[in-house]
Formats: sequence, C-alpha cells, structure tokens
Amino acid sequence: MRNKCFLMLLPILSLSFLGSNNRLFEAYFTTNFSCIGSFEKGAEDYVLSGKVKVKKTVLSLVEKMTVKTVDGLLIKTEVKKSHDVIKGSEYTLTFLLPFKSSLTERGLKVLIEFINPNSEVLHSFSFNIKPIERKTINPKLYINDYYVTDDIVVDPDQYSTNHSEKIRFNETLDYFNVDNYYRLSLEDTFISYECGKSFPGCVAHLHFTDFLRIFPYLDNEKVVPYFDIPLRTIKKNNGVLFAFPNVMYVKPETLEMALEAKPGFKSTSYFYLPKNKCESLLDQEFSIVVSEFGYSKTSFTWNMRYTNNQRLIGDCSNSDYCVIGETVNG
Repeated sequence: MRNKCFLMLLPILSLSFLGSNNRLFEAYFTTNFSCIGSFEKGAEDYVLSGKVKVKKTVLSLVEKMTVKTVDGLLIKTEVKKSHDVIKGSEYTLTFLLPFKSSLTERGLKVLIEFINPNSEVLHSFSFNIKPIERKTINPKLYINDYYVTDDIVVDPDQYSTNHSEKIRFNETLDYFNVDNYYRLSLEDTFISYECGKSFPGCVAHLHFTDFLRIFPYLDNEKVVPYFDIPLRTIKKNNGVLFAFPNVMYVKPETLEMALEAKPGFKSTSYFYLPKNKCESLLDQEFSIVVSEFGYSKTSFTWNMRYTNNQRLIGDCSNSDYCVIGETVNG
C-alpha cells in the first residue's frame, strides 16, 4: 500500500516541481519592449528592439525568434549567437520581423524565447501583429460599446494586456450645444480613445450642404453649393475632440465667415453664424467627416444638427444680444 501511495504521489510531485521551475525561470529576465505599429500590408521589414535586464547569471544563453502565420505555417526562425549574461546587467535585443514578404491581412504570430544550453526556456513572450485595416464604421453603433481593433498596435512583451485600439462615442453630442452666443462650438465632439500609443491624429472636415445659400463666402460654385472646413483635433483626458482652425475670417457687420482673408474681414478663431439667419439654420445638419482616425485609419461620419431657437445675435430690436460694441477678433 505504501508503494501504491508513493506511485500515486509521483505525478503530483512532478507537476509541483515543474511549476516551481517555471516560477524560477520567470525570475531570470525582465524585458522592456515599447509598443509597435501601425504597419501597412507589405511594409518594410521592421527591427524589433527592446531592453533585457538580467536577474540571474546565465552562461551560453541564446535568444530565438519564431515567426508563423496565424494558421501555424513557419515563416522565419532567427537564433542569436550564444553569449553569457551576468546578473545585474542590461543589454539590447533586436530581431528583424519579415513584414515585406509576409505581413498579410491575417497577420503574424511572433514568439521570442530565452534558452539555456539544456534547451530549457528560461523566459518567453509572444504577440500577434496585423497591418492597418482602414474600415468605415457607423459611429452610432459604438455609443455604449467600444469599436475595437486588435493587433494593429501591440506591446510585444505585454501583449495580453496591451494590443487593442478602442474608440467610443458615448460623450459625443449629435447637436450643437449653443445657448449663449451665435456661433458654433465643437466642444461636445469628444471621442473616448484608448491605445498603447498616443493618438496619432486623423483627417477631418466639417461638411455643410448650403441649400439656402446662407454662407456665400464659404460656398463652392456647385448648383447646390456646399463647403468643407478643415478641422483639427485636441487631446483631452482619455480622448480627443475636434476644433475649428486657429485662424478664420469674419465680416463684423454681417458675421459672414471666410477661410481666406478678405477686405473688411477680421481674423477669428470662432465660427460665427450669419446675422438674422436663425430660422434658416434651425435643424440644419452639419457633418464631421473623418478618415484615417487613429492607427487603424478608421473612417466615419458624425452628423450634428443646429437646434438653438434663440436669436442671440442680430438686430438689436429682435435679439438677446447685438453685435454693436462686440470686438470680433477671435
């Protein structure tokens, strides 16, 4: 019976021993690789580089990179020359990722291993990487939930917790929140944004189809005129919001806007609405048209309506405020 009990304990002891070894191996190195991405399909081969801190001395260490397709097809193996590493030291580790020949829409799997002469893996990490997607989304579908793109920007050695780019429109209004001045504000266009790297920007403009020809100095010469005002982004807390150009031009007497300097116009950072056009603008739709948002180069359009029914600026006889005495210089 004692022999039987001893035999039954052997698997348990073996598993315990292996678990203990794994925990010991984890203490050999700490790595610091910065987030990488984004990459176009077929991008140039990329030098993956990071710092390795040695916590225990290892003789004849080798580092190995294995690159496979998501289906498991071997693409590349790169093994570094064996070398000794000393406790307390730090060194730079680099590998060449074969993007130009192998980075397809489905992406790649990368495994980095630190191996001793007994073929034991002392430390390892793995990550997936994909090229830019360039999708067009309906932002109304992502008010409560994030729109998530995985594996475009990844942290190689912290992949499990940092491999996604997320955007959400939970704080983005679909109307202009105007109640004090007769001008448009984009302060309520905030978009929540999460990524391992700082927001890289986007291409955006404010589009308006001017059926009633309210903005003569902005309209183009089409049968049904329209205009597009280039927008910039401002980073704020955990997201971004849109803003008008720092310099535009306004005619003080009429509050008509232009994007280029004209005689009698003054520079401003505000977007004014023409005097006495409140009824014409009510419920009119403006569109923020966005492309190449973030690292995934996502595109979307966010529509906003003008809903204010107060004549805040106009003739002094029928307005809450008059233009007389106002300095229009931004």
